[in-house]
Amino acid sequence: MCWESEDELYNNGTPFKITLRDKRGIMVTILADNYFGYCKKEVKTQIGLAANIFGLAEEEHAGGAVAFKSYSLGTHFYPEKDFVGNNHNYDEAIALLGDSVNVHSMGYATDRKFKNIHVLPEDMQVDLNAQAASWVRDDQTRSIRILPGHDYVHPSGYKIRLEKHPASVACKSFRWPIHI
Repeated sequence: MCWESEDELYNNGTPFKITLRDKRGIMVTILADNYFGYCKKEVKTQIGLAANIFGLAEEEHAGGAVAFKSYSLGTHFYPEKDFVGNNHNYDEAIALLGDSVNVHSMGYATDRKFKNIHVLPEDMQVDLNAQAASWVRDDQTRSIRILPGHDYVHPSGYKIRLEKHPASVACKSFRWPIHI
């Protein structure tokens, strides 16, 4: 910035903000304003950005929520290639997860810390009427019962769960639709 006299006002005395953010997410902001509330709002914005970049976090008293896309899959789930992808398989997922999961002899795994998260093979199918998730392992069809409050994860990371819609009267007979 250049000036000719000490009493010269930058930007004709009008408040301004200059912000820079690089590829790493580092943000620098210069505020030229005498209103403290504007500075406080900018700090709140930067804390919110940092929480979003960090992931699975939000600033204290943010008043917001972490939101994920969800929709009903009906009563059957078949992992179609166009829907969940086919870039990963069960053995790769188990190798990546390492000691963080318990591998069961039936051919699925359960998270050690969160016992309600299960990793199923890539050919998994979920049938709400049978209340089961099934797959083929060693030329035999294997299955486990699907339960509310549990997440069933495809090796691609695609997650499904039973979820009762709060307004649904059909849920009284345990017919909860499958959701992602």
